[in-house]
Amino acid sequence: MLLLAACGMGGIFAGAEVSMIAFCGQHMHRSAAGIVLACFALGSGVSGFLYGARTWRTELLTRFRLNAAFFGLLPVLFLAAVNVPVLAVIAFVVGLGIAPTLITAFGLVERLVPSGALTEGMAWLTTGLNVGYGAAAAGVGKLADTEGAKTAFSVAIGAGALMAICAFVLAWRLPRLRPASEPVVVGA
Repeated sequence: MLLLAACGMGGIFAGAEVSMIAFCGQHMHRSAAGIVLACFALGSGVSGFLYGARTWRTELLTRFRLNAAFFGLLPVLFLAAVNVPVLAVIAFVVGLGIAPTLITAFGLVERLVPSGALTEGMAWLTTGLNVGYGAAAAGVGKLADTEGAKTAFSVAIGAGALMAICAFVLAWRLPRLRPASEPVVVGA
């Protein structure tokens, strides 16, 4: 489930990035695409800084579920874009969901995977991100060209729904996570 959630997250990245670039081009502001993408990254950076500066008492799995649900819903905001400046603001807001979701996803891998296989576990999560990114990128460009950028944002919205659903299924199927010093026994 975590791997599928990572695929969804990668799909959000590709769906949003390609659609934002297409949106700028279709609104005759192709040169503003870099600024809009920077706003997406800035949102992630701000939330990552704030998230990392806080000591969390909430269980990691709960935080992942909540972050994935929040980030999974945010791409719907892209449908409200009416011009490039509004898109830049929306990109920043959607970007706020990136870092906390990634942080908790990698934290879950650290908790769930035996220490001897940690590198492999991290590689699987990264592979999921890349597979989702590649799959979404393969179709979203053509969709943006044929149907328009607004329609192409549906790829990011669908990927967000996939990620959120997988996060809830994962939280439902996993036992309560113990502190990092205690091993997690899945299926016991």
